[in-house]
Amino acid sequence: MQSYRFPVRFLALVMWAAFLLAAFPAGAAHAQPHPERRQLILTITAPLYADCTSVPDTEAARNQLSRYGLCVYGASVDAVAPNSTVIGNCGSLSLHVFNSGGGILQWKAEINSTAGHFIHGSYTGDWRNNDNGRSGGVTRDTGLTFTTYWLDTPPISTGAGEVWAKITAAQITLWYGVICYNNGPVASSIKVT
Repeated sequence: MQSYRFPVRFLALVMWAAFLLAAFPAGAAHAQPHPERRQLILTITAPLYADCTSVPDTEAARNQLSRYGLCVYGASVDAVAPNSTVIGNCGSLSLHVFNSGGGILQWKAEINSTAGHFIHGSYTGDWRNNDNGRSGGVTRDTGLTFTTYWLDTPPISTGAGEVWAKITAAQITLWYGVICYNNGPVASSIKVT
């Protein structure tokens, strides 16, 4: 039986090449965008969490909980505390606002599920124009749906001025019964002309 050995020089060359590739990845010099080309819109995104008290006792729900790792699936019932909201992240909520001119604020709310399709979504928010004192509420609802993404873009007459907007409460109901909701507000502001 004949044995084969790698030459020590070849092995050292391979290890040196691996080190260089790890230390200097391709394109590293171009990873940062040019300062003048950066987008000036600030977006704050909040995670959505699963409310494990809302899960129905069905095989479909158990399968989806296991698939997405939500609600400590497999633990005893006593191990899941009532109103537990930090066990599984199941999506995100974002708010963007834009100046449409003519005293109109373009509101853009997005809800994205990472734990499967949802059958209903809703949110509640408000806005305030710091220059003219006007304010108002925004409450929106998807109605019956079957999607993993919801974009809602109502135009809002705020008048000209610096407008602050926020969503304080949002939730989605996943098709297998889990209710996901935000754990804190999302906010944005812009000068409306």
